[in-house]
Amino acid sequence: MEKKDKILIVDDEKDILSSLRRVFINEDFEAFFVCTYKEAMKVLNTKPIKVVMSDQRMPDVTGIDLLKEVKDKFPNIVRILFTGYAQTHLINEAFDVAGVYKFISKPWSTEQLKETVYEAIDEYNVLARAEKNKDE
Repeated sequence: MEKKDKILIVDDEKDILSSLRRVFINEDFEAFFVCTYKEAMKVLNTKPIKVVMSDQRMPDVTGIDLLKEVKDKFPNIVRILFTGYAQTHLINEAFDVAGVYKFISKPWSTEQLKETVYEAIDEYNVLARAEKNKDE
C-alpha cells in the first residue's frame, strides 16, 4: 500500500542518508533520499512532497538556498534545515530567507527527529485544509 504522506531528505553525505533511511524505514510516510540539488528538484517536480529536510553544507547548493527555492516554487511544502554547524546567523537566515519550520542540529535525537517530521506533516495538512476551506 502506498503511503500518502511523502517527505524529501537532501544530504550530500551518503552515510547520513543511510542512517536516516534506517530511522524512517517503518514510519507512516514515504521518504525520498537524495544527494544533490538536481535530484531534489526532480523529486519535487514529480512527487507530492509535504516536507523537505535539507542539510546546510552541500557542494552544489546550501540548504538555505535550496529551501528558499522550495519556498518560492512550492510554498506549501514545510521546510526543515539540519546541520552540524548551528551558528546564530545561519539559524536566523534559515528562518528569515527560507521560511523554515524547524532547525535541527546534528547529531539529532532519533525520537525528536521523528516527532519533528510528524509535526511538519501535520502542519502541512492543517495549512492545506485551511487553504481548501478558504477556496470553498
